[in-house]
Amino acid sequence: IAFTVESKWKYHIKTHTGEPFSCGTCGKTFTLQCALRDHIRTHTGEKPFLCQTCGKAFNRQSSLIHMRIHTGEKPFSCQIQESPGSSLELPPLLFPSQFPCSFYQFRL
Repeated sequence: IAFTVESKWKYHIKTHTGEPFSCGTCGKTFTLQCALRDHIRTHTGEKPFLCQTCGKAFNRQSSLIHMRIHTGEKPFSCQIQESPGSSLELPPLLFPSQFPCSFYQFRL
C-alpha cells in the first residue's frame, strides 16, 4: 500500500505498530482514541451535537455538515460538462497516477 500524504501513511503504520483502542462493548479496535470515542456513541445513543436550526442531534461534530440542507450551500459541483454539438468534455487530470478513477480509465 502506498500513500500520497505522509499523515495518512503515519496513520496506517499505527494499525501495525500502535496500541489499539478497544471498544468495551463490542471489541472493535481503533488506532485513534477519538475514533473510539465516536464509536462508543453508537452504543450509548449519545448525540451531543445539535443543529441550531432544526434541533436534529448527531453523534459526531462532522455530521453538522447537515446545516447545508438549511443554507442551500452546495460547494462541490461536477466539472464534467457536455457542450452543445460536441462530445463529452473532461477536465484535465491534475494527478492521474495518484488518484486513479475508473471514469478516466476509459477516457478517449
